[in-house]
Amino acid sequence: MPPVDILYYVFVVTGIFLLIIGVFIATILLNQRRFIGVQKEKLAESKKLEDALRLIPQKMVEAQEEERKRVSKELHDGINQMLAATKYRIHALRSLTPPDAQGIGRSADAISADLDKTIDEVKRISHALHPKVLDDLGFLSAVRNLLEECRLRSGLRIEENFDDLPAHLPHDIELGVFRIIQESLHNIEKHAAARSVSVEVRRIASSLCLSIKDDGAGFDPADADRSGNRRSGLGLTTMRERAILMSAVLEIQSVPGKGTTITLTIPSKSE
Repeated sequence: MPPVDILYYVFVVTGIFLLIIGVFIATILLNQRRFIGVQKEKLAESKKLEDALRLIPQKMVEAQEEERKRVSKELHDGINQMLAATKYRIHALRSLTPPDAQGIGRSADAISADLDKTIDEVKRISHALHPKVLDDLGFLSAVRNLLEECRLRSGLRIEENFDDLPAHLPHDIELGVFRIIQESLHNIEKHAAARSVSVEVRRIASSLCLSIKDDGAGFDPADADRSGNRRSGLGLTTMRERAILMSAVLEIQSVPGKGTTITLTIPSKSE
């Protein structure tokens, strides 16, 4: 076979081989693009699902607060008013009591005193369910009112320090910080056997910082996180969830016999 024919066949075979390689490479690249496209779609769907799941705790907390607000209003406007009306009727009955029926008068006085206690308890529950003062007077007045109620109820010495706070805070931040203070005071009253408490809310750099410190019995935070521990159901989980919803960092430092310090740091983007 002449050399020219050999070269011709070599070129043809080489061309076909290169064409096959090119088609093969093109197929690989096309499949890669399709694969990347599918992965991007899956990532986008995963991101949407992640965002939706992230909103679930927030929606649950919002729903809980709305339900608390509704029940609080019903307690205040319904049951409390009925108790007050009953007390008024008892006073009216006592004024009609004959002079020789002193026992009825004493019974009416006792019932009236019990109703006073019941009205005060309904007010306390109503306030715990939804702090109306937070809506009416603002964050600082609501917190100071909460601290004063705790002083009167428990006899704790409570020092407070509110330094360089913004004039206005988002409602979810006010409510979240208020609830964490409320839950912390509840735990201190019920379990810490403390004599004094320090509550600080102040601005450090661009962050809002809350600190609650007591000189009570303390506990082991690791032990408190274990399922079934007596402190694990006392609001620590709820406090952490509220911190997450505020994009904040919650730290619980405690040593048995040396008290507890709870700090909450809310970055500027949440203010």
